[in-house]
Amino acid sequence: MKVWIFQIRQIVLSDLRARYRGSRLGLAWPFVQPLAWVFAMTLVLNRVGDVNSGTTPYPIFALTSMSLWLAFATPLLQASRAFDSASPWLRNFPISPLVVVFGKCAAAFFDTLPALLVALFFALLSGSVQNSHAILLFVGASALLFLLGSSLGYLLGVLSVYWRDLSIGLPYCLNFLLLATPVFYRSSETFGAHRTVSSFSPLALLIDSGRSFLLHANESSQSFSLLALLFGVVLISSGSVFLATLKSKEVRDRLC
Repeated sequence: MKVWIFQIRQIVLSDLRARYRGSRLGLAWPFVQPLAWVFAMTLVLNRVGDVNSGTTPYPIFALTSMSLWLAFATPLLQASRAFDSASPWLRNFPISPLVVVFGKCAAAFFDTLPALLVALFFALLSGSVQNSHAILLFVGASALLFLLGSSLGYLLGVLSVYWRDLSIGLPYCLNFLLLATPVFYRSSETFGAHRTVSSFSPLALLIDSGRSFLLHANESSQSFSLLALLFGVVLISSGSVFLATLKSKEVRDRLC
């Protein structure tokens, strides 16, 4: 276990150094990214498109939603690309492919946490948060999104070793998914087939629930919703990890 922890730590440090080396803002970038998205979406959707965010100011609504989206998308991208640069690690060290994925997901955590902290700060500052229970539920929904993104990313990372097109096309698919998922607008504003798909999508349900947990507290129904979502996410995540682990030895042999 100590060896695993050391290896994961080295992967995290190497990943963060490579990503922010030479940058003037450095580790401040994870704080800037959600604010830049919110600024752009506020101008485009709220001012021009007149999106209804209810009683919550739209910038707070969008910032909360964006932080939840990043909790899913960041580990998904990092884990799916884990084996792109894993060959030196696997060739030079007795390291499991699963450790590489854990390291990439741990690095993704340091990119995700600032966005969640920024969202919480501004939600508290605006008075949109009603109680501490709402914060705990919001954190729980964020953790489930991170788990879902990490496990699906692990599966996609293994598959991309065999089909490189997956890792190349994934960012484009995520951009489409960002627009198709009720992130910058409420699920109640969707219609027809879009609403039907959103109502059965674990991603859409988690983002919508996490946003509602923090900004529109209704504790009696929220705890039940989180438990139901927990069951669904654990089922999907465990299935993804199981399928990916079946191929982990072949991945190591193929990369080395």
